[in-house]
Amino acid sequence: YKKNFWDCFGLQTLDDNQKALLVLDAMLNHGRKVGAKIVQKALIAMGFDSVVADGVYGPQTKKAMEEASTEEFVDAYFASRRRYYDALTEAYSDQKKHLPKWLARLDTLKDALNCL
Repeated sequence: YKKNFWDCFGLQTLDDNQKALLVLDAMLNHGRKVGAKIVQKALIAMGFDSVVADGVYGPQTKKAMEEASTEEFVDAYFASRRRYYDALTEAYSDQKKHLPKWLARLDTLKDALNCL
């Protein structure tokens, strides 16, 4: 994971491990493209107009992550992730049975952030 995610996306350059953990978690749980889109949509919601939700964690996304306030990003990230789950269960009704577990996992992730 370190080589293929942490180092590949330059997460060590972020000023806060909370932001790095959330990017890593999105990538690991949803794959690189969807994970990047979740992060990008959070940044766009924060007003980073230079970011495009194209699923590529490139220089503009990385720069926005470095500039983003940790507190604001954490809130925007969890809202973005919740919207992703809502859209997924709306599109695929058979997935609604998984929603409570997904949301419980997000709550656990929020708790983990408090340990950093």
